[in-house]
Amino acid sequence: MTRIGLTESITYRPTGGAARALYAVVDRQLPTALPGSPAPVRTHRWEVTLVNDSSVGIAMSSLNLQLDKLDVADRVGATAAARSILAILEQDPEWLKLGVS
Repeated sequence: MTRIGLTESITYRPTGGAARALYAVVDRQLPTALPGSPAPVRTHRWEVTLVNDSSVGIAMSSLNLQLDKLDVADRVGATAAARSILAILEQDPEWLKLGVS
């Protein structure tokens, strides 16, 4: 598997399955509220975008929310830790954007 663009290596840990390395875009800089406006309500800490495919990404049809995990680091170069996949934020036939915390 080849790294593409802004992707980084993460580990997918499906419930009851073998862990495997994937490449994904991890957004750690989520939007914040402007001064004086209400803070956004968010249940996740990171947004992870990856291919909607069982061979090089994660197939949405096999995803178990809150049970499956992704190993994501707090910052690039730091040690990754297993984090829960809380939500599917966006999806189409080619891509998934997941809320991870």
